[in-house]
Amino acid sequence: MGKLSGDSPSARRSAGLSVLLLLVVSAVLFFVAPGPPDAPVVSEIENEIQQRKVNWAVRDALRWQVEEGDLVVPWAQATGHLAIVVDDVGRELRHLGAAGGRGRSFVEGLARR
Repeated sequence: MGKLSGDSPSARRSAGLSVLLLLVVSAVLFFVAPGPPDAPVVSEIENEIQQRKVNWAVRDALRWQVEEGDLVVPWAQATGHLAIVVDDVGRELRHLGAAGGRGRSFVEGLARR
């Protein structure tokens, strides 16, 4: 194999000096750059409005959780996309031997427990 032109000592020295120069310039610019702008002043009324919005969001989330969230539905009554996906995965696991070869899907086995 031939020697590459970038392997010469002068090329390495030049590359090292370039990196060193880049680091020095970056450090100088880092310390010379202006600081971030001050945060905008928020009035007391804006704070109250924001707190009221947070309280509404929490109230609505808690209400949704009580009325609709995390329902436990028997497998026989399960409908919808997620039930289909879980059932499909369970059937695939049966083919892989995860159901213990009992001739039923993995999910059906879990439902019987």
